Amino acid sequence: MKNEERLNNRENVPPIGINKNGTPITAIVVDDVFTERRIMAQILRSSGFNVLGEAENGFDGIKMTEELKPQLIILDYYMPKMDGLNALVHLKKSFPSIYIIMSTAEGDKEMVTKIMKSGADEYILK
Repeated sequence: MKNEERLNNRENVPPIGINKNGTPITAIVVDDVFTERRIMAQILRSSGFNVLGEAENGFDGIKMTEELKPQLIILDYYMPKMDGLNALVHLKKSFPSIYIIMSTAEGDKEMVTKIMKSGADEYILK
């Protein structure tokens, strides 16, 4: 099937938040801004992910990860108490197989390099 046909025939395209075995990918969203956290969680849910929870800082994100063992974390860079970069380093040491996407409003090359070298699997710009 051609890509164009696949795009026009969306009922044959599985949601991106589904594992190969048909179960939803589990996720948490960590962001200090309530509306941004809720928007990201809704985007994930609408894509088939099972959002297990939301946290407003790095400390709470780590605690939630320890309790819920998600497969994916969307992690904001700038947060109070513990920023995303410190949380990222801790999470990757403790849970190396969890896929972590760092979310940031700034995307200069130096920051992106720092994020990726610290263990992020990907990053997105807000």
